[in-house]
Amino acid sequence: LLQDLKADDAAACLSGLLIGGEIASASRRHGAGAEPVVLVASGALGTLYSEALGLAGLEVRAVDADEAVRAGLVEAARENDMIARIGAAR
Repeated sequence: LLQDLKADDAAACLSGLLIGGEIASASRRHGAGAEPVVLVASGALGTLYSEALGLAGLEVRAVDADEAVRAGLVEAARENDMIARIGAAR
């Protein structure tokens, strides 16, 4: 399947096949017109998934993975009184 491709091209082809398989599965589960698929990803891979989901007719709500991690860590620190809540009286 990939024997005539350069290493970078083979990696891109395999990535595309995996993304396509995941999107096909998401399409069967969610179908067009359903609630948006929440995509937590960053960078080029996030862009590829977002575009593929859109091409499959699925609405996408993209969440940057790096920002989500930072927000989650800050919230965990607040919940554990490691940092002060903004506007909260102590």
